[in-house]
Amino acid sequence: MSTAKITIAEQAAVAADPATVWKYIIDPHFVVTCIPGARVLDEHDGVVDGALEVRLGPTVVNFLGTVEPKYDHDALTAELLARGADKGGRTRAQATLKFRVLPDGSSASTVVFDGGFELVGGLAGFLQTGGAHLTRRMMLDFAGQLAARVEAAGPSVPPAADEPGDTPPRGPGHQEPATAVTPPNAPVNGLRLLVAALWDWLRSAVRHHDQRSRA
Repeated sequence: MSTAKITIAEQAAVAADPATVWKYIIDPHFVVTCIPGARVLDEHDGVVDGALEVRLGPTVVNFLGTVEPKYDHDALTAELLARGADKGGRTRAQATLKFRVLPDGSSASTVVFDGGFELVGGLAGFLQTGGAHLTRRMMLDFAGQLAARVEAAGPSVPPAADEPGDTPPRGPGHQEPATAVTPPNAPVNGLRLLVAALWDWLRSAVRHHDQRSRA
């Protein structure tokens, strides 16, 4: 059975102070708006159940899984353990992602991500085709969406659900997680990401060749 392992190391610049960024980035209902095809299904006992749709040409693959977050609110750091599988059981996935929010001047932040994920099964070969470049393109897309949405939303955000004694409102009409389902976004276009990733790789290879030619 095919296996693919990918390392994640990326960062995002956000034009908002660290406290504001932190309030958004620990809210799964906000985070899924930055990931095409993702939605929150339920929250229970500190675990988030979610779904992800990935489009590969005419085929749409549906993943179901869980995310277990551990937050350090004082240090503005977190570790996420995610596990999932496609509905047909042909591919299993597991990921560990750490992130931290760092100040960047008086009113800006940098979010640093590192970790990795593993695919076992049918889609592992697809991941190996683009490898690290595909992963980097996905993270860049996520980072860009995160920065744009935080900056557009501004500093007025609810308190974090994990902080003691808080029962955060989530805006008009919001229901409790047991009955609420975040509306799904359009599926991730895997082939588009792969083409973009391979284009990134080609440009990187050309730049490296030019630098060696001048040396």
